Order: sequence, then C-alpha cells, then structure tokens
Amino acid sequence: MIILLINLLLLCSTTVHSYITWIEARVPLQGNRPAPGTPWPLPKQLNQTEKTLFLNPMEFYFTTNGRFCDILDASLTRYRPIIFQDFNVSTVGFSDRPELRSLMVRVDNPQECGYPQLGDDESYTLVIPKNSSQAILQAKTVWGALRGLESFSQLVYHDDGSNQCIVNETFIDDWPEYPYRGMMIDTARHFIPLKILLLNLDAMAYNKLNVFHWHLVDDQAFPLESKVFPELTSSGAYTSKHVYTQEQVQLVIDYARMRGIRVLPEIDSPGHTKVYGKSHPELLTPCFVDGKSGVPNPPHHSDADILNPMRNETFQFMHQLFAEIKRLFKDQFIHLGMDEVYYACWTSNPDIQALMIANNWTKVNQVEQHYVRQTLKNIKDLQYKVMMWQDPVDNDVELSPDSVVEIWKDSELGEFETWDKYAAPIIRKGYRVVIAACWYLNYINYPYPGQFWEKHYQCKPRAFTNDADEKKRVIGGEACLWSEFADGTNILSRIWPRAAAVAERLWTDPVNDDIDSTRFRLDEQRCRLLQRGIPASPILPGHCGKHDWGLETVPPIYPGDRLAP
Repeated sequence: MIILLINLLLLCSTTVHSYITWIEARVPLQGNRPAPGTPWPLPKQLNQTEKTLFLNPMEFYFTTNGRFCDILDASLTRYRPIIFQDFNVSTVGFSDRPELRSLMVRVDNPQECGYPQLGDDESYTLVIPKNSSQAILQAKTVWGALRGLESFSQLVYHDDGSNQCIVNETFIDDWPEYPYRGMMIDTARHFIPLKILLLNLDAMAYNKLNVFHWHLVDDQAFPLESKVFPELTSSGAYTSKHVYTQEQVQLVIDYARMRGIRVLPEIDSPGHTKVYGKSHPELLTPCFVDGKSGVPNPPHHSDADILNPMRNETFQFMHQLFAEIKRLFKDQFIHLGMDEVYYACWTSNPDIQALMIANNWTKVNQVEQHYVRQTLKNIKDLQYKVMMWQDPVDNDVELSPDSVVEIWKDSELGEFETWDKYAAPIIRKGYRVVIAACWYLNYINYPYPGQFWEKHYQCKPRAFTNDADEKKRVIGGEACLWSEFADGTNILSRIWPRAAAVAERLWTDPVNDDIDSTRFRLDEQRCRLLQRGIPASPILPGHCGKHDWGLETVPPIYPGDRLAP
C-alpha cells in the first residue's frame, strides 16, 4: 500500500535551533554539540556519514506491507506533518543532492495489531542509503515500526543554507535495553485534564516510553467513573467535572495503543483508601484511642482508614471493583498499590486484635499477609497479572512468585541510604522488579533544578548486581509524578525534559555517561518537544529559536494527533 499525502503547507521539520549557555561566565560549558538530526534516545547502533539526501515534501511518500493494521496506517498519517512543517511550495527549489523519495516500512507480523503488552518486540533496523531513492524500515512487530518511525522523524532536518529537507546516509540497528519503560501519573491529588494526559502520551512516544502507569484513585479523590459502584465516583470525585468517564478512559487506552503504549491501571489498597469511606464507611477499619472508636490520632491514623480485613464484604466489594477494571482496561497487568499500610489503626482496633488472637498471629504483618493473600486470590480468579509497590515484601509478606515489585524507596523515602539496598533482597527472593526510586519527578532540586536530570540520567537499574539472572529480573523502570503540587498548569513542564533523561537510560542504557555532551543533546530534545507542542522546561539559560514557548501564535496541532486516536 502506498500512502501519499499532498499538503501545500508542508516542509521538513525546521532544524531545532537549540542553544544553551552557562549559568555563570566563570563556569563555561564542556562537551560537544550534536550533529543535526541526532535522535533521542540514542539508538543502540547508529552509523552515519556526511553524505546527505534531500526530501521533496510534495513527493515523498511512505509504503508499507501492513495494510491491515490500523496502528501502522495511523502512524504514517500522523508522522508526516511531524516531519514536514511550515513549507511554502514555491521554495522547494532544485537540489544537486540525491533524492530520497520514500520510506518502506516492512513488518514481519503486521497482522499482530492488538494492544501492546509486556515483552513485545520493539526492535527495528533503519537503512537510509546514499545510492537509493528508498529508505527501508524493517521491524518484527508494529511496535518496532513505531519506534523506527520516531527515529526517522528525528533524523530528517531542515538545512537553512539550501532551505531543503535533508537526511544523512544512515544505518540504525536498535532495540530497547528494558521492556518496561514507564511513567506513573497520579490523577487523584489533582485531577489532570484529559487533553494533558493525551499530550503526555505524545511526549512519551517521542521518547520511546511504553507504559502509562495510571494512579487513578487515592485518599483524596475517586475520579474514575464506576458503573458498578457509581456512588464511589459521585461521592469521591472533587466535582462532577473532575471525573474520567469510561468513554474517556477508552479514548486514553486507544490513543496510547496507537503509540505503542500500555495503560496500566493502579487501584491502591488496603491503604490510600480514605475516599471509599465517603460512600462505604463500612469498608474502612475504625481506629481507636483510649477505647473510643472513630478517634483520630495524628500522625499515626485518622478516625478510620485502611480497608477492614475482618469483613468478607471488603474482599467481595474489591473483587467486583477489580472485575470492572478488568473489563475496562486492556492490559494483562493491574497495579495493586499495597504501599504505606500504616499499622497503627489496625493495632488500635479490638476486633483486629481478636482476629490476631484467634489465628495465633503474633505480628501485625500477618494481618497484612491475610489481606494480600485474599486479594491475590481474587486477582487470580480474574486472570490478572499483578504489580505492586515494594512495601509488602519489606514487611515480610509473601506474594505470588510471578508478581512484579516496584521499588520506590531511597534515602529520602526510606531507612536505607540507597534504593539498591531495597532492590537487592527483593530480587534475590525471585521477584521481577521495576525501579522508580531514583525517578520521582515531583522532587525538584534547588538551587539548580534544571540540572536535576543528571541524577536521573546516571541512575542505572541493573548496576547493583553482577549476577546475570538477577539482571534479567530487573525488567525496567519508570518516572513518577505525584500530583500534590502539580495539576494541568504545570505537570508537563514538571515532567519534561527530565523524563527524557529517564527514557534514554531505559532504552539505550549508555555505557559512557558523557554528561557534558548529553546536556547538549537533551537540550535539543527539549527544543524538539517545544516544536511539537510539549511545554518542556529549560535545563540551562539559552533559547530554542522560533520554537521558544509563546513566540509562535499557537503550538503545532498535528492531524489525528491530539483528541483522536
């Protein structure tokens, strides 16, 4: 199938004019600026020559063997205006360079076109030869083709001298280091508008991240529409406008699918469930002080918090809620939360004390084990795979062997000085792990917050072990944005471009941490994000040419790339 789109206002994406400089004149920047059209994240193998070809936006076209895959069709439509912008047809001109007329996208299994899942093959090769008018993008799956298209879109640049679209002779052989490359966004502390979530999915695709971990609900709010328990939403959402309808959730899932991104729902329990008490107070454990029920004891507990493991009705309720989540979301995994189960309320409750005595439990973590065991049984009945935060394992609670454990504690969040002190014993129990501890984007490091990306970039998820099997069980990592101090006004600029540093670590995992040169490349990616309509924060003084935010009348809006999947 040949896709040839004619648009009289198309040109190659104007060369990103990224220019950063020192904070103080006495401390000049070191490192090397990248060549034009250097992709981010860096491919595993990238070979380029100085030989260039030109692209005529009026004639360039895509071809593909994936004619029955809507994802591939939509991606070719979507990427054309990303590559070609702001062109006046009268300035095409004549070039003495050889012409690249087309990109052939070949997918070994184009019929496998469902929803992305953990472990999908995202590898691809891209050949742009000097002596052919056609470039070849070869991938085993549509997901690899998406990653290759993103790289191709960044390779093409505008030559200011000749006013032409050009690309260097290039060979790329590329694949991700980690299968799980995620971003967690909390939409409970602050409601994040749908259009912001979609913009963030765009930015994730531009950086080859592949999991949107959606922390849907928490103590403060229940913004997800539930049709099984509508009272959860009507009582738990901030207002009727602060709700994600199930139709909107499906839009997010489909939008993410078109970009090769999984949507992983998190329904946290037994902690972080205070909001359930607004409509179902019977689900929460009453907390006691001096024999009186429902008495708060800050900072140890409120009047009632943490789900009540004494009642079978608690597990029946959660089973129905998990079943609704299973019907709505398409991923094989659910994130169960399970973090920060503060025992003070449980230990204050005489019924919990009686439960412990009746079962000969001498430690309160056995109450947590009871809750986890019953919940995992419910999840298994739903044929869900599970992921959760590290806390149950820290508390000597056993999980199912195939559980994925997310590491979030480090020196600022736990008792150990580094996150690997938590990860090592967990992985040695046989669990697979995802690292998040060094990538909490809601933390800002002053006085130079722009440089905090360096810490993110230098975090190496597998560096704490030399054992090959243990390294394999580190399946990836994710950047996290908790929204206590972020909403639609600032969340994207809080995330980007720091999350791009995380993305390159998880995709490329470069051996050489050349921070000085990487700084220039990251700034170029930051300017590229601005060019594509993502309000990414600066990392140093400087400018992005005409793409500085606010210089253009409106950010670019690409056909099919915002509110339609």
